[in-house]
Amino acid sequence: MNQTSSGAALRLLALPLTAGLLTSCGQQAAPARQAPPRTAKADVQEVEALVTAIKQHPSLIDPLKNAGPPIHVDPMPHSAGTHHGQK
Repeated sequence: MNQTSSGAALRLLALPLTAGLLTSCGQQAAPARQAPPRTAKADVQEVEALVTAIKQHPSLIDPLKNAGPPIHVDPMPHSAGTHHGQK
């Protein structure tokens, strides 16, 4: 294939793509379904379900076996502007 025929092939390919894009511009997506309004009772049930699930988490049932190592927290964190050698 030489330079002229490949350029013509690209132009011919671009025509259907351009036509497809132009015709699809007016179309709109179907509206998303709206969730039913929330009620206080549904909110309470959701919180209760979350609390129950958290209480059943393996790290809370057997923490020595399932929880990770304890987190070390420095009670006197060093300021970023000071040097550790100067106390």
